[in-house]
Amino acid sequence: MIKPHVTLATHEDVIELAEKLRPDDIREIYLASGKTPYDSLTSSLQLSRFAWAIHYKDEVVGMFGVVEHPTDPDTGFPWLLSSEKLDKCSLSFIKESPAVIDVMHSMYKTLTNISYEKHTVAHKWLRWCGFEQAGTYIGIGPEESNFILFTRNKNNV
Repeated sequence: MIKPHVTLATHEDVIELAEKLRPDDIREIYLASGKTPYDSLTSSLQLSRFAWAIHYKDEVVGMFGVVEHPTDPDTGFPWLLSSEKLDKCSLSFIKESPAVIDVMHSMYKTLTNISYEKHTVAHKWLRWCGFEQAGTYIGIGPEESNFILFTRNKNNV
């Protein structure tokens, strides 16, 4: 069985992944910010303290990282964007995800993420990683969509 591997993310990874993001991720990006996949991945890479690319069969199938809160150095914003090909190695990815979140927690006491209310795949992954639903944001982005707030506190893990 071929397993995915992770490398530090590069701009070349952005270029490759932007063209093949899963539709739910494209929709969430647009609804949250109005950005294109390329612009969102580029800014995520630039703003992240650390960012990684997930490779499977010599192809970039996802990118993830953590962005520090601009006014609270104890809070990080983890993010994950992927292609549908991540599903081909989802078991390995899901098993490794909590360990990656633990690495992020070594840098930040609180991790927080917002996700479009209909992006249930993202919600399941966040819950698997120990995040809890902490509220709802109403009227976000160009279409005034609803987003769910998820948080994970280091002390509660």
